[in-house]
Amino acid sequence: MSEWQPIDTAPKDGRSVIVFDYYETDGTRLPDGRLKQTGRDGLATVVARYTEMHGWHVSSSVIGGAYIGLRNPKRWMPLPAPPKESSDAAE
Repeated sequence: MSEWQPIDTAPKDGRSVIVFDYYETDGTRLPDGRLKQTGRDGLATVVARYTEMHGWHVSSSVIGGAYIGLRNPKRWMPLPAPPKESSDAAE
C-alpha cells in the first residue's frame, strides 16, 4: 500500500481514495444535507472523493441527495486493489 500523501496531490476527478480528515459532528444537518461540524475537530479515515460540485465528501454518502462533506482533509492514499476471487472461495 502507498504512503500517506498531502491532500493537494490527490486526484480530483471523482475517483474514490482513502482520506484522513479532522472533524466532529452532533448529527445536525446543514440546509444542503451535509453534516454540520461542531466543536473542535475529531479524526477520521474514510473512503472519499472530490467533485467540483460537492468538494471532498464520503464516497458512500450520496443517499437521498445528501452528501457528508469533509471539512479538513489533510492526507490521502489510493485504495488497495480489490481481493482476487477464486471459484472455491467461501461465500
